[in-house]
Amino acid sequence: MTTTNRHNADPLRSLPLLVAGFAVVVAVVLAFLAPDDGTVYRVTTGQFTAYGPHCEAEGTITRCTVPVGQRTLVVSTDVGPAGDEAGCTAAFAGQPVACTRDRALNNVFTHALRVSGLSVPEEDAREVRAAQPWWAGVDDKGVTFGLLWLVFGASAGAAGATWLLSRKRLAPERDRRARLAFVAVAAVLPVVAACALLNPASYTGFLGPAVVLAPAVLSLLGWQWLLGGGITGRLRQRVGLTAVAFGVTAAYSTGTVMWLSFMTGLVA
Repeated sequence: MTTTNRHNADPLRSLPLLVAGFAVVVAVVLAFLAPDDGTVYRVTTGQFTAYGPHCEAEGTITRCTVPVGQRTLVVSTDVGPAGDEAGCTAAFAGQPVACTRDRALNNVFTHALRVSGLSVPEEDAREVRAAQPWWAGVDDKGVTFGLLWLVFGASAGAAGATWLLSRKRLAPERDRRARLAFVAVAAVLPVVAACALLNPASYTGFLGPAVVLAPAVLSLLGWQWLLGGGITGRLRQRVGLTAVAFGVTAAYSTGTVMWLSFMTGLVA
C-alpha cells in the first residue's frame, strides 16, 4: 500500500524560498563591489582600468587621482543628482586629455569614466593593472555572461532538486499562506535593495521601473502555490514540476540578478 509522506514536504516546498534567497545572496555580494555614493567607480584608459580611485568631493564635484608612474591622472565629474547628464574632465601630468562618462541601460551617465588620448610607458601601465582587485579587467560583457552562467546553474540546480524530491507522495498543505508570505517578502527584497541601498541616491527613483520584474515575482509565488498542492510522485507530474522549477528560476533569477548588476553599476 502506498503511503503519503508528510515529513518530506519542507525540502521540495522550500525551493522557491531558496531561489529568492539566492538573489538575496547575490545582492549582498554585489554590494561589496558597488560604487559608493558620491564617488567614481572606475576610470578606464586604453592601457589600464583603475577601480575605486582615491577621490575627494567638493560639493557634488568629485575629483579623483590615479598615480601612473611618477605622474598623476586627474579626473573630475559631477556625481550629484543634477549631474546625471554632466560630462567629465581629465588631465595627465597637467595636460588635458579627453574624458567621457559611460552610459547605463537607461541612457544616463554612470559613475564610470573613460579617458582617451592617453599614452604611458607599458611598465607604468602594468604597475597600475597589478594594483587592481582580482576581478579587474572583466568588462561589462564578462560580468553579464558570468551572471547568466550563474543563473543557469541555479536553474539547473532547482530543476534537479525538484526531480529528486518529487518522487514521494506529499499531502496538500493545509495552509499555504505563511510560506507564500515568506516567499513574497524574499522575492521583492533584492529589487528594493538594489534601488534603495546598493546604488547612489540619485538612482533610487528607478524603483518605479522595477515593476517590470512583477511577472517574475508572481511566477515565483505561483510555483510556491503549485508545490503546496498534492504531490503524486508520478512521472508526468514530476516532469511538469521540474520544467516549472527550471523556467521560473531562470525567469526570476535572470530578471533580479541582471537588475541588481545594472543598479550597482557593474553592467552599463
